[in-house]
This record gives sequence, structure tokens and C-alpha cells, in this order.
Amino acid sequence: MSALEVGLDADGCRLSGTVHEPSVPLRGSVVLAHPSGDGSRDQPLFRHLATTLPAIGVAVLAYDRRASEADVPVERQAADLRIAIDGLHERYGPHRSGIWVPARARGRRWRRQSTGGSTSSCSSAAAR
Repeated sequence: MSALEVGLDADGCRLSGTVHEPSVPLRGSVVLAHPSGDGSRDQPLFRHLATTLPAIGVAVLAYDRRASEADVPVERQAADLRIAIDGLHERYGPHRSGIWVPARARGRRWRRQSTGGSTSSCSSAAAR
């Protein structure tokens, strides 16, 4: 397994991320979606998936959600996830891909995000 630092160009923002590549034949890929309270890619669950899934042939992309002083609209977050999936398809060609959504993030209202530790480069205006 290897880790590759990447940047996603998302509507005027540069979102920093890491692709954890399998050392076995590619079977698919997954983009890790953030829980509502933490926009960082440095999370225990993400670290676990980044070591577990590549061992079975699944590439894993974790990225820092765009920084913002206000809520990042769900539509913008969904568009960023689409850009991340498209980036994996550009890198590996057409293949099965998906999004991992932590259980605590589903079905909850999206709250204001902490920008601490984020390495994404965009202004709050670009996040709207």
C-alpha cells in the first residue's frame, strides 16, 4: 500500500487529500465523507479504513472539507464528493466506486464546521 498526497480543484478551492492505493489489483474505490462535526481527513475511522481497504484492493480517498466560517451547504459538499469520485476515475479509469458515510453523519442536520487543522485553501465566499 502507498499513500499519495493529492489536491482536488473544487469550484475555486483546492481541497487537500490523500489517496491510499492498494498494492493488489484494484477492485474499486471509496471516498470518505466527513461526519457533521469534523471536516478533517485525520480521523480514527478514516485511518482504519485507509489501512484496511487497500489490503483488499480498494483505493481510499480522504480529503479535508473546504474551510468556511459558516455552514458549507449540503449541495456544495455533495458536489465536492462528486469531484473526488471523478478524480479517482481519472486516476484509475472507470471502476466501481462509492462514498463511505459515517453513521453519525447520516440523518442529522449539517452543523457549522470547525476549520481547525484543515489544509484546504478556499475562502468562506468560495464555500457558498
